[in-house]
Amino acid sequence: MNYQENDSRFVPEQQYYQQHAAYAAPPPPPVAVEKYEQELITEVLIIVGVMAALFKIPTVEFNGPAKHPDGLAAFDKSNDTLAFNVNFGLKIGVVNYNLESVTFESIRTIATPNVPVGGGIIHNVNIKSYGTSNFTFPFSIQYNPSKDEGYRMLTDIATKCGLLGGTSKEDLVIDYDLIPTVRIASFVIAPIIRQSSRFPCPVSAGQLTSGIQNL
Repeated sequence: MNYQENDSRFVPEQQYYQQHAAYAAPPPPPVAVEKYEQELITEVLIIVGVMAALFKIPTVEFNGPAKHPDGLAAFDKSNDTLAFNVNFGLKIGVVNYNLESVTFESIRTIATPNVPVGGGIIHNVNIKSYGTSNFTFPFSIQYNPSKDEGYRMLTDIATKCGLLGGTSKEDLVIDYDLIPTVRIASFVIAPIIRQSSRFPCPVSAGQLTSGIQNL
């Protein structure tokens, strides 16, 4: 059906689109979208920053030695050298003061009497909110005679283990750094906690006799 321009039912094309433009939502201008994204990112960063600022570092408690959680022998020595390993576990309690549970990305220890001589590491440790979580941490001391100037560390171990004669058996004392690492979004929190632990000497008479006879 054709309409003439003087027909009252005739609507010019331009006027038609103007009348129907209100029914179609125009796309937002690119500048408005970019501004919204920037504001959203800013809000997220503020929230993460507040969470990191309010985060309370959990307290780590040492509750005594235990057997190595992976079943390693307490004393492991090579037959050909003075090198040996002392393996045990540390019973650890972590107190979390935060509303949310915390997952440690890792917890590692470095035994440092003078130079690093061992330690241990575990990954993805979940700590419940407002409570205490207990676990046994794997710990190993690796004795390397080439790094023990004057065999001072070996002499100390042999003396405290009563292997040199004339001395009673004592506990061994090890100083170490405990480093729990927790990640909140892009923020990494890794405090260094200095600890000292005592544990019974795992060396029996005869296990180091050939190595210490000339000390």
